[in-house]
Order: sequence, then C-alpha cells, then structure tokens
Amino acid sequence: MLRWLPTFWLGFVIVRYSRVSFRTVIMPNNPGSDVEWAIVWIAFALAVILSAAFLKRSLVNWIWFGLLGGLALSTRCIGRPR
Repeated sequence: MLRWLPTFWLGFVIVRYSRVSFRTVIMPNNPGSDVEWAIVWIAFALAVILSAAFLKRSLVNWIWFGLLGGLALSTRCIGRPR
C-alpha cells in the first residue's frame, strides 16, 4: 500500500487542479484573458508533442532549447531599463 501512496497523491492533485482550472475558465474572478492563454498553452503543448513524435530527439532538444532560450534572452533584453 505504501508504494501506491505517491500514485494516489498524484491522482488527487491532478483532479483538484483540473477542477480549479475548469472553474476558473467557466467563472473567472476577473475579465482576464484566461481562454486565450489556455489556447496558447494547448497549442504549445501540441507543438512539443508533435515535434517529439515526428523528429529525432536531439533535433527536438536543439529546437526547443533554442526557442525557449531565445525567448528568455529577448525578454531579458526588452525588459531592461535604459
């Protein structure tokens, strides 16, 4: 039973997070852009999954580390006060 404890905990966390996420999208506290962000995250996850499924692992790593590193660097450069 003890070795199943992490699995039960993970299941509980997944269910709890899913309920909170769906409630937030259905009844947001603020008129923010939750739906747009959800679409962006789903598209990003789909792009990662499809690239991992159809490309070689080393190429996928180079592509995604390069893109995310470039985004981080550009955010750092754009956000610097002058």
